[in-house]
Amino acid sequence: MLTAIIMIVGLVGVMPTMGAIAGGDSDHNAIWLNYNGTKDTGGIRVDFNKDGEYTLTIKKSDLHSVEYDLTPSCYLDVYGSVDQWYSNIYVVSIKVDGVNQTVKANSVGKHVSLDSYDIFNFKESLEVVVNATGDALKTYNDVEYYVAYNGEVEIVDYLGGQTNLTIPSEIDRMPVTSINFYDCDSLESINIPSSVTSIITKFINCPNLTEINVSVDNSNYSSIDGILYSKNQKCLVRCPEGKEKVSIPDSVTSIGFSAFSGCLNLTGFDHFSDNIEHIDAFAFYDCPNMMDITIPESVTNIGSGAFGYMSNDESYEDIKLDNFKIYCYSNTAGEQYAIDNGFDYILLDGDEPGYEIEILDDGTIKIAGIYGHGYITDFIIPSEIDGRIVTSIGDWAFYWCDNFETITIPDSITSIGYQAFCGCSSLTSIVIPDSVTYIGDYAFEDCYSLESVTLPDGVTSIGDYAFESCNNLTSVTISSNVTSIGEMAFGYTYDYDISEYVKLDNFKIYCYPNTAGEQYAIDNGFDYILLDDEQMIGDLSGDGEITTADVGIINSFARGVTNPTPDQLALADANGDGEITTADVGIINNIARGI
Repeated sequence: MLTAIIMIVGLVGVMPTMGAIAGGDSDHNAIWLNYNGTKDTGGIRVDFNKDGEYTLTIKKSDLHSVEYDLTPSCYLDVYGSVDQWYSNIYVVSIKVDGVNQTVKANSVGKHVSLDSYDIFNFKESLEVVVNATGDALKTYNDVEYYVAYNGEVEIVDYLGGQTNLTIPSEIDRMPVTSINFYDCDSLESINIPSSVTSIITKFINCPNLTEINVSVDNSNYSSIDGILYSKNQKCLVRCPEGKEKVSIPDSVTSIGFSAFSGCLNLTGFDHFSDNIEHIDAFAFYDCPNMMDITIPESVTNIGSGAFGYMSNDESYEDIKLDNFKIYCYSNTAGEQYAIDNGFDYILLDGDEPGYEIEILDDGTIKIAGIYGHGYITDFIIPSEIDGRIVTSIGDWAFYWCDNFETITIPDSITSIGYQAFCGCSSLTSIVIPDSVTYIGDYAFEDCYSLESVTLPDGVTSIGDYAFESCNNLTSVTISSNVTSIGEMAFGYTYDYDISEYVKLDNFKIYCYPNTAGEQYAIDNGFDYILLDDEQMIGDLSGDGEITTADVGIINSFARGVTNPTPDQLALADANGDGEITTADVGIINNIARGI
């Protein structure tokens, strides 16, 4: 008589041993059924000593030894441990509370994957029937495979050294329906055909893999930007370990078990879906360069070890990442995860945004980051925080704040750091005050919507790629005080189709004779218009200052009452977009009023 026993796996991310059961003879085998919980990872084991069918049963009453709050996962695993490496294990049937379920995947060897949510919703019992056989492994073009009892091919290991691999849709006229890839150091990309309906070990320990591409005709899986998703793209199944930046689309509601585990280069996200409800166990385990995460209010379940942990190769124990921080909302799963695991966290639902700050040697403040800005579109940066003057915007301070449409920078700011506003993709205009002297490398990179920017007379240095990929910025006015302009600072965008930087069509520079602005225009082959060094932008009357008289002149140009000369156009076009509109009137009016 077979006995089911509870086996709790004590280490986060550590799977049950695949060898023979201790004390057993050479024929002694075991099958494990593992599942995810928000508290622990646990399993049931059934022992057997010959080929045949065996039934594994989990009863709710068996789980009294640990508090389980089962959460839906992208897959359930059945592990088989056999002395003969070539033995196969097939899933024959599944019952949930006595009701037969569709077997969505059959597999062989060490590991069986069942892509299903339903099996986690049992109220009384979950029953899985498996069949163990002794068919031998076969090889085909550097892959090892079995032929399942139903005549389908299941690839269980890859032995080759290719960088770009295409999985065959059939072997010996039999369809390839299941694949199992792990420890593939050479792989950089893999192409999965429509025949594959089950992916078992999902590319674990494949450090150079950056692209998982799935046929559009596949019935179970899909891919976006080289990331593996369920067919309906609601579940993010697996991110290749070689990825550094990821954008999670809004269709995603679930991040699967170990979906990002081992992504050693992952630092953060270009976009993180606000519709995510479930983050499964170990989802971001072993991501040492991801030092913080923002958890949306929509998240209701977070599995154990989901983030903030990594493995210790020497002790095989989990270690917490130093200084890992969680941004979350009060009374949510994100806050509870932070509390349960002892991580620092910052609540995002305060009345006002919060700032990460650095106090400089002179006692002033550098803004190093922001949180709790929610859905603010017109953002005003404070000139003081806690009674101290804000003089600097630090590196990455407002990185990918993609809800900002306008940003007001106070006249206390003197420098703007590296990638400070990079990725503020909704930003349409920004006025940089006269106090700013330095604009760092990539400061406004990927501000795709930026249509106008006013560079003040105070700016002397503009860094490399400072306004690169600002694709709607058609012109810029550069003052005579600018002495240094970095490589591709203006007028360029990155073309991903050819993987090169290209010049923006019809980009124009307004500048002064014999200045860095003119030299930049010449060196890069841009059209440019030279300005009168004695006049300033907006000074249409030529009296050396900007007054309401100048506002009136520009207003008449904007309304089409009068037409400007080329010289007047250069002086009236305050936002540098090549036209005189009410936006220019507003800018000059603010200057005249001293705002």
